Amino acid sequence: MGRRCLSTLALAMALAMSSAVSVSGQAPQPGTPAPEVADTRPSLGLEPMLDPSIGSSRGVRMMTIRGRLLSVNVGLPRQFEYNGRPAKSAIWKSPVAGRVAARGVNLAGDDQADRRAHGGSDKAVYAYAVEDLRWWEQGLGRSLQYGEMGENLTTEGIDVNGALIGERWAIGTIVLEVSEPRVPCWRLAVRMNDKLFPRRFTEALRPGAYLRILVEGDVGAGDEIRVIERPDHDLTIRDVLRIYAFDRHDAGRLLAIPRMSESWRGWAEELLQETKKVSAKATVPGCC
Repeated sequence: MGRRCLSTLALAMALAMSSAVSVSGQAPQPGTPAPEVADTRPSLGLEPMLDPSIGSSRGVRMMTIRGRLLSVNVGLPRQFEYNGRPAKSAIWKSPVAGRVAARGVNLAGDDQADRRAHGGSDKAVYAYAVEDLRWWEQGLGRSLQYGEMGENLTTEGIDVNGALIGERWAIGTIVLEVSEPRVPCWRLAVRMNDKLFPRRFTEALRPGAYLRILVEGDVGAGDEIRVIERPDHDLTIRDVLRIYAFDRHDAGRLLAIPRMSESWRGWAEELLQETKKVSAKATVPGCC
Protein backbone atom coordinates (compact mmCIF):
# COMPACT_ATOMS: atom_id res chain seq x y z
CA MET A 1 0.00 0.00 0.00
CA GLY A 2 1.34 3.47 -0.90
CA ARG A 3 2.54 5.83 1.79
CA ARG A 4 0.23 8.72 1.03
CA CYS A 5 -2.87 7.19 -0.50
CA LEU A 6 -5.41 4.49 0.26
CA SER A 7 -5.95 1.56 -2.05
CA THR A 8 -9.27 1.41 -3.87
CA LEU A 9 -10.45 -1.36 -1.57
CA ALA A 10 -9.47 0.47 1.62
CA LEU A 11 -11.11 3.66 0.39
CA ALA A 12 -14.35 1.88 -0.39
CA MET A 13 -14.42 0.21 3.02
CA ALA A 14 -13.54 3.42 4.81
CA LEU A 15 -16.32 5.39 3.15
CA ALA A 16 -18.84 2.62 3.61
CA MET A 17 -18.06 2.26 7.30
CA SER A 18 -17.92 5.98 7.99
CA SER A 19 -21.16 6.88 6.24
CA ALA A 20 -23.17 3.88 7.39
CA VAL A 21 -23.27 4.72 11.09
CA SER A 22 -23.87 7.99 12.92
CA VAL A 23 -23.87 8.00 16.71
CA SER A 24 -26.11 10.52 18.34
CA GLY A 25 -25.77 12.20 21.10
CA GLN A 26 9.79 24.76 10.64
CA ALA A 27 9.36 23.00 14.17
CA PRO A 28 9.31 25.50 17.05
CA GLN A 29 12.29 25.83 19.34
CA PRO A 30 11.75 23.83 22.54
CA GLY A 31 11.94 25.29 26.00
CA THR A 32 14.23 23.94 28.66
CA PRO A 33 13.27 20.29 28.98
CA ALA A 34 12.08 18.90 32.25
CA PRO A 35 14.49 16.31 33.66
CA GLU A 36 11.82 13.69 34.01
CA VAL A 37 8.25 13.44 32.78
CA ALA A 38 5.69 11.02 34.07
CA ASP A 39 3.33 9.28 31.68
CA THR A 40 0.07 10.97 32.62
CA ARG A 41 -2.08 9.81 29.75
CA PRO A 42 -5.65 8.92 30.72
CA SER A 43 -6.79 5.35 30.74
CA LEU A 44 -9.60 5.18 28.21
CA GLY A 45 -10.32 1.48 28.60
CA LEU A 46 -10.28 1.01 24.84
CA GLU A 47 -10.03 -2.41 23.28
CA PRO A 48 -9.59 -2.89 19.52
CA MET A 49 -12.78 -4.10 17.88
CA LEU A 50 -11.58 -6.21 15.00
CA ASP A 51 -13.68 -6.58 11.91
CA PRO A 52 -13.20 -10.18 10.65
CA SER A 53 -14.19 -9.08 7.14
CA ILE A 54 -11.14 -6.85 6.87
CA GLY A 55 -7.95 -8.52 5.80
CA SER A 56 -4.42 -7.35 6.45
CA SER A 57 -1.68 -6.18 4.16
CA ARG A 58 2.06 -6.12 4.66
CA GLY A 59 3.09 -3.53 7.25
CA VAL A 60 -0.51 -2.55 8.05
CA ARG A 61 -2.97 -3.68 10.68
CA MET A 62 -6.59 -3.31 9.63
CA MET A 63 -8.98 -2.84 12.53
CA THR A 64 -11.79 -0.69 13.79
CA ILE A 65 -11.61 1.23 17.07
CA ARG A 66 -14.67 3.34 17.69
CA GLY A 67 -14.99 6.76 19.27
CA ARG A 68 -17.24 9.77 18.79
CA LEU A 69 -16.89 13.30 17.47
CA LEU A 70 -18.28 15.66 20.09
CA SER A 71 -17.71 18.96 18.31
CA VAL A 72 -16.42 20.50 15.08
CA ASN A 73 -14.69 23.84 15.73
CA VAL A 74 -13.49 26.44 13.25
CA GLY A 75 -12.15 29.97 13.25
CA LEU A 76 -10.60 32.62 11.03
CA PRO A 77 -7.55 34.79 11.73
CA ARG A 78 -8.05 37.79 13.96
CA GLN A 79 -5.88 40.77 14.83
CA PHE A 80 -4.75 41.47 18.40
CA GLU A 81 -1.89 43.03 20.33
CA TYR A 82 0.92 40.89 21.72
CA ASN A 83 3.75 42.38 23.79
CA GLY A 84 2.84 45.82 22.48
CA ARG A 85 2.94 44.78 18.84
CA PRO A 86 0.21 43.84 16.35
CA ALA A 87 -0.22 40.10 15.91
CA LYS A 88 -2.53 37.73 14.09
CA SER A 89 -3.79 34.23 14.84
CA ALA A 90 -6.70 31.88 14.20
CA ILE A 91 -6.27 29.89 17.40
CA TRP A 92 -9.75 30.94 18.56
CA LYS A 93 -12.07 28.13 17.43
CA SER A 94 -15.81 27.89 18.03
CA PRO A 95 -18.20 24.94 17.66
CA VAL A 96 -20.39 24.93 14.56
CA ALA A 97 -23.66 23.13 13.99
CA GLY A 98 -24.54 20.91 11.06
CA ARG A 99 -22.26 19.30 8.49
CA VAL A 100 -18.84 20.85 7.83
CA ALA A 101 -16.97 20.25 4.59
CA ALA A 102 -13.36 19.02 4.69
CA ARG A 103 -11.55 19.99 1.50
CA GLY A 104 -7.89 20.37 0.59
CA VAL A 105 -6.04 21.60 3.68
CA ASN A 106 -8.90 22.95 5.81
CA LEU A 107 -12.38 22.56 7.16
CA ALA A 108 -14.92 25.00 5.77
CA GLY A 109 -14.82 28.23 7.76
CA ASP A 110 -11.38 27.52 9.18
CA ASP A 111 -7.98 28.98 8.33
CA GLN A 112 -4.50 29.73 9.69
CA ALA A 113 -2.83 33.11 10.02
CA ASP A 114 0.72 31.86 9.41
CA ARG A 115 0.95 29.01 6.91
CA ARG A 116 4.72 28.77 7.42
CA ALA A 117 4.20 27.48 10.96
CA HIS A 118 0.64 26.16 10.82
CA GLY A 119 -1.64 24.53 8.31
CA GLY A 120 -0.75 22.80 5.08
CA SER A 121 -1.47 19.22 4.08
CA ASP A 122 0.21 17.69 7.15
CA LYS A 123 -1.68 20.00 9.53
CA ALA A 124 -5.04 20.23 7.82
CA VAL A 125 -7.07 19.25 10.90
CA TYR A 126 -6.20 19.30 14.60
CA ALA A 127 -7.86 16.86 17.02
CA TYR A 128 -7.93 16.98 20.81
CA ALA A 129 -9.62 14.56 23.19
CA VAL A 130 -12.28 15.60 25.67
CA GLU A 131 -10.56 13.29 28.15
CA ASP A 132 -7.52 15.56 27.97
CA LEU A 133 -9.65 18.70 28.26
CA ARG A 134 -11.13 17.29 31.47
CA TRP A 135 -7.62 16.52 32.76
CA TRP A 136 -6.59 20.12 32.16
CA GLU A 137 -9.73 21.38 33.87
CA GLN A 138 -8.64 19.69 37.08
CA GLY A 139 -5.23 21.37 36.99
CA LEU A 140 -6.48 24.78 35.85
CA GLY A 141 -9.42 24.86 38.21
CA ARG A 142 -11.86 26.01 35.52
CA SER A 143 -13.96 24.57 32.76
CA LEU A 144 -12.76 24.41 29.16
CA GLN A 145 -15.07 24.74 26.19
CA TYR A 146 -14.87 22.67 23.01
CA GLY A 147 -12.32 24.31 20.73
CA GLU A 148 -10.52 26.13 23.55
CA MET A 149 -7.25 24.32 22.85
CA GLY A 150 -7.54 25.46 19.26
CA GLU A 151 -8.73 22.07 18.11
CA ASN A 152 -10.93 21.50 15.07
CA LEU A 153 -12.21 18.16 16.30
CA THR A 154 -13.08 17.44 19.91
CA THR A 155 -13.12 13.66 20.27
CA GLU A 156 -14.33 11.14 22.82
CA GLY A 157 -13.23 7.54 23.28
CA ILE A 158 -10.15 7.77 21.06
CA ASP A 159 -6.66 7.86 22.59
CA VAL A 160 -5.49 10.74 20.41
CA ASN A 161 -2.06 10.98 22.02
CA GLY A 162 -1.61 7.24 21.64
CA ALA A 163 -2.49 7.32 17.95
CA LEU A 164 0.20 5.94 15.66
CA ILE A 165 1.84 8.07 12.99
CA GLY A 166 0.04 7.11 9.78
CA GLU A 167 -3.06 5.79 11.58
CA ARG A 168 -6.25 6.41 9.60
CA TRP A 169 -9.63 7.55 10.87
CA ALA A 170 -12.99 7.49 9.10
CA ILE A 171 -15.40 10.19 10.32
CA GLY A 172 -18.61 11.06 8.52
CA THR A 173 -17.68 10.79 4.84
CA ILE A 174 -14.01 11.74 5.23
CA VAL A 175 -10.83 9.75 5.89
CA LEU A 176 -8.01 11.37 7.87
CA GLU A 177 -4.43 10.27 8.50
CA VAL A 178 -2.57 11.01 11.74
CA SER A 179 0.55 12.99 10.83
CA GLU A 180 2.26 14.70 13.78
CA PRO A 181 1.83 16.16 17.28
CA ARG A 182 1.26 19.77 18.14
CA VAL A 183 4.33 21.60 19.44
CA PRO A 184 2.91 24.61 21.33
CA CYS A 185 3.99 28.15 20.59
CA TRP A 186 3.26 31.60 21.99
CA ARG A 187 -0.20 31.61 20.41
CA LEU A 188 -1.38 28.96 22.87
CA ALA A 189 -0.08 31.14 25.69
CA VAL A 190 -2.21 34.00 24.37
CA ARG A 191 -5.27 31.76 24.05
CA MET A 192 -4.91 30.42 27.59
CA ASN A 193 -3.82 33.80 29.00
CA ASP A 194 -0.78 32.12 30.56
CA LYS A 195 2.76 32.75 29.32
CA LEU A 196 3.97 29.52 30.90
CA PHE A 197 1.22 27.35 29.45
CA PRO A 198 3.19 26.14 26.38
CA ARG A 199 5.80 24.64 28.71
CA ARG A 200 3.11 23.01 30.84
CA PHE A 201 1.44 21.70 27.71
CA THR A 202 4.70 20.13 26.50
CA GLU A 203 5.55 18.58 29.86
CA ALA A 204 2.08 17.02 30.12
CA LEU A 205 2.69 15.07 26.88
CA ARG A 206 -0.92 15.54 25.84
CA PRO A 207 -0.31 17.30 22.51
CA GLY A 208 -3.28 16.18 20.43
CA ALA A 209 -2.82 15.18 16.80
CA TYR A 210 -2.65 16.88 13.44
CA LEU A 211 -4.21 14.96 10.57
CA ARG A 212 -4.11 14.98 6.77
CA ILE A 213 -7.30 14.87 4.71
CA LEU A 214 -7.06 11.77 2.52
CA VAL A 215 -10.68 11.56 1.42
CA GLU A 216 -12.70 14.78 1.20
CA GLY A 217 -16.27 14.95 2.43
CA ASP A 218 -18.06 16.32 5.47
CA VAL A 219 -18.25 15.78 9.22
CA GLY A 220 -20.51 16.83 12.06
CA ALA A 221 -20.88 16.55 15.82
CA GLY A 222 -22.19 13.12 16.77
CA ASP A 223 -20.37 11.28 13.97
CA GLU A 224 -18.70 8.02 14.86
CA ILE A 225 -14.91 7.95 14.62
CA ARG A 226 -13.49 4.69 13.32
CA VAL A 227 -9.80 3.91 13.41
CA ILE A 228 -9.75 1.83 10.27
CA GLU A 229 -6.02 1.26 9.87
CA ARG A 230 -2.99 1.17 12.17
CA PRO A 231 0.53 0.91 10.71
CA ASP A 232 2.78 -1.90 11.85
CA HIS A 233 5.01 0.17 14.14
CA ASP A 234 4.72 1.59 17.65
CA LEU A 235 5.61 5.29 17.27
CA THR A 236 2.78 7.38 18.70
CA ILE A 237 1.93 11.05 18.66
CA ARG A 238 3.07 11.25 22.30
CA ASP A 239 6.37 9.57 21.42
CA VAL A 240 7.21 12.15 18.75
CA LEU A 241 6.70 15.07 21.14
CA ARG A 242 8.61 13.28 23.89
CA ILE A 243 11.56 12.69 21.55
CA TYR A 244 11.51 16.31 20.40
CA ALA A 245 11.29 17.83 23.85
CA PHE A 246 13.14 15.41 26.09
CA ASP A 247 14.72 12.38 24.39
CA ARG A 248 16.47 13.63 21.28
CA HIS A 249 18.83 10.67 21.29
CA ASP A 250 15.84 8.69 19.95
CA ALA A 251 15.37 10.96 16.92
CA GLY A 252 16.42 8.16 14.58
CA ARG A 253 13.12 6.41 15.28
CA LEU A 254 11.32 9.07 13.25
CA LEU A 255 13.26 8.18 10.11
CA ALA A 256 11.99 4.59 10.17
CA ILE A 257 8.33 5.64 9.85
CA PRO A 258 7.08 5.67 6.22
CA ARG A 259 4.29 8.22 6.80
CA MET A 260 6.30 10.64 8.92
CA SER A 261 5.82 14.20 7.66
CA GLU A 262 8.70 15.72 5.73
CA SER A 263 9.19 18.54 8.25
CA TRP A 264 9.73 16.09 11.10
CA ARG A 265 11.88 13.81 8.97
CA GLY A 266 14.04 16.80 8.06
CA TRP A 267 14.32 17.83 11.71
CA ALA A 268 15.46 14.33 12.73
CA GLU A 269 17.98 14.10 9.90
CA GLU A 270 19.47 17.51 10.71
CA LEU A 271 19.69 16.67 14.41
CA LEU A 272 21.45 13.37 13.71
CA GLN A 273 23.92 15.06 11.38
CA GLU A 274 24.75 17.67 14.00
CA THR A 275 25.17 14.94 16.60
CA LYS A 276 27.60 13.07 14.35
CA LYS A 277 29.63 16.24 13.80
CA VAL A 278 29.92 16.86 17.53
CA SER A 279 30.82 13.22 18.12
CA ALA A 280 33.50 13.30 15.39
CA LYS A 281 35.09 16.43 16.87
CA ALA A 282 35.12 14.85 20.30
CA THR A 283 36.95 11.74 19.09
CA VAL A 284 39.69 13.46 17.09
CA PRO A 285 42.93 12.60 18.92
CA GLY A 286 45.37 15.34 19.83
CA CYS A 287 48.87 15.43 18.36
CA CYS A 288 52.00 14.19 20.13
